[in-house]
Amino acid sequence: MPYKQTIPKAKEEKVQTVREYLIDLSNRNTSSEKDDIMMENLLHRSGLFPQAKVVTGVVYLEGRGTIDHPPMSIQQTAKMLLLAGEKK
Repeated sequence: MPYKQTIPKAKEEKVQTVREYLIDLSNRNTSSEKDDIMMENLLHRSGLFPQAKVVTGVVYLEGRGTIDHPPMSIQQTAKMLLLAGEKK
């Protein structure tokens, strides 16, 4: 019996918009290192908070906690961005 070579199918990746990602993130109780990186990049690239730092699910909008911008969870930040987007 000859050996049949099978070619694995490419994984289909689900493409999400930024809004869909933020909705998903805001509804979760946990986050990953990938979420930290994505949130920090989003805040930098949008120009809203160019000095933002995200560490283990905690977002420092000014690069550190301040009275005007205290540290907040990554889920709270996602909700804040969604609300800001709805107002536009």
